[in-house]
Amino acid sequence: MQLRAYLERESIAPDDFATKIEVNPVSVHRYLRGIRRPNWTVMGRIIEVTGGEVTANDFVDHESPKENVRNGCALA
Repeated sequence: MQLRAYLERESIAPDDFATKIEVNPVSVHRYLRGIRRPNWTVMGRIIEVTGGEVTANDFVDHESPKENVRNGCALA
């Protein structure tokens, strides 16, 4: 589950969630905007606080990378 969806469903303000996971509120806002990903320590706290509903996979962009083709070879 995406962090934004979890916070909305649980009616938790981003600043309040930041307190729960012991980070600066600016960090949570950056997570929500996709500007930053939590480090492993913080990710562990997110998993714990959300009861496993938000995981590291939820911070990964699942869109396929665009392929560039040159001379018959795909470049990622």
